[in-house]
Amino acid sequence: FAFIPLMTSYYAILNLIGTLTLWAIHNFVLQS
Repeated sequence: FAFIPLMTSYYAILNLIGTLTLWAIHNFVLQS
């Protein structure tokens, strides 16, 4: 059943995007 790996990778991608977004915002705030 491919639904579980799909959800796992989906949340992993969301977690990665969220981390990169927070990192980018953090750097932007530090530089300004």
